[in-house]
Amino acid sequence: MRTFGLERDISLLSLQEVTEGAKVEMRRLGFDREFPHSVVLTDPAAGGGAVYSRYPLQYIGRPPTEALQPRTLVRVPGASVFELMSVHPYAPAGPRTTPLWSSDYLLMPGPDEPGPPRVLAGDFNATLDHEKLRNLIATGYRDAGDVTAAGFRRRGPQG
Repeated sequence: MRTFGLERDISLLSLQEVTEGAKVEMRRLGFDREFPHSVVLTDPAAGGGAVYSRYPLQYIGRPPTEALQPRTLVRVPGASVFELMSVHPYAPAGPRTTPLWSSDYLLMPGPDEPGPPRVLAGDFNATLDHEKLRNLIATGYRDAGDVTAAGFRRRGPQG
């Protein structure tokens, strides 16, 4: 029986809303065998984040946001080192969370910030209809769904 990462040919995985229970369950499912390198920051209120990798990772911190989202350096043999940051700003769901969502976007590193090339991956709680996400992309990032023309594909067991 093939397991999660092998079945889907995954080498690098960014997760959001990671609790201690989720971390334990992922270990039970064999994530630590499939992804021998990981940085997992748990939060009881589901504000945690994780990066699982087949390649060596180096934790380099997290942005000063409410959610605990790791920033990591990824070392793929034969390739340039790059940064992968798990992203999960608050959902803009009302008068209390919308300002937090907005400020989280201002705390994301820009693509021209010193350091290696950077990938932001996760749940942005936005679509390209949201000005904050469009503005972030306009700083020099590229949207993977747009670049691959696969942004609106059904995923999961049904897709």
